[in-house]
Amino acid sequence: MASFQKMPRRLCLEDIRDMKISFSQHGEDLLLMEHLFAYRKNSKKGIYIDAGCYDPFLFSNTRLLNLHGWTGINIDAANDVVSKYNLHRPLDHNVCAALSDQVEERRFIGEIGTATRRLLGKEEENTFEIRKTENVRTLTLAAVLDASPFRNETIDLLDIDCELNDLAVLRGFPFDRKRPVIICIEAHAADEAEACRQALDANGYMKIATRGPTHFYRDKASVPNGLPWYARIAEL
Repeated sequence: MASFQKMPRRLCLEDIRDMKISFSQHGEDLLLMEHLFAYRKNSKKGIYIDAGCYDPFLFSNTRLLNLHGWTGINIDAANDVVSKYNLHRPLDHNVCAALSDQVEERRFIGEIGTATRRLLGKEEENTFEIRKTENVRTLTLAAVLDASPFRNETIDLLDIDCELNDLAVLRGFPFDRKRPVIICIEAHAADEAEACRQALDANGYMKIATRGPTHFYRDKASVPNGLPWYARIAEL
């Protein structure tokens, strides 16, 4: 019997056929494709909103969808991030904005190139040196959407990863006018995750999965009777 070391290392046709490429940190994009492609008859015409988009490749929950022809809105408070998106996703609407549930002056902190740049909580604003932060004016998701070329389109995916400010960003979304099929939102602490669950439950969304710190919700009205049992339970 040939040893493992002597076995050929090239990929065979079966390997290539069954490969699953993921750009997300915990395979979130593969789960999104499972739900969204089954929902959409034309899987190349979907639209996403990526709030707190960070990087067009690294840890991206929308890169794989973009490679399949999807377009949408990418939002980040850092100019260098938005410049990357303008270069690599010119067909998307890329916006430099700090998001919250209201328009106000806030402080933004973080080193260039890191994934943890964020708005300071109001209770933190006196604990950081001013030279390490910059003042920004926040916008709501509703305002960004209304100013975009997708304002009259159906939104399939809302992805929120805004570093401890996710719930406020969610509250700024116009649920009275738009119903994304899937909403994924990051929440590390149990109380933060529960607050997000309550807010989404009140808007008619059910939890379908968790991958790392990202929690997935689906519009209850879009859930088909034939959805696999593992995607219908509230906790995974």
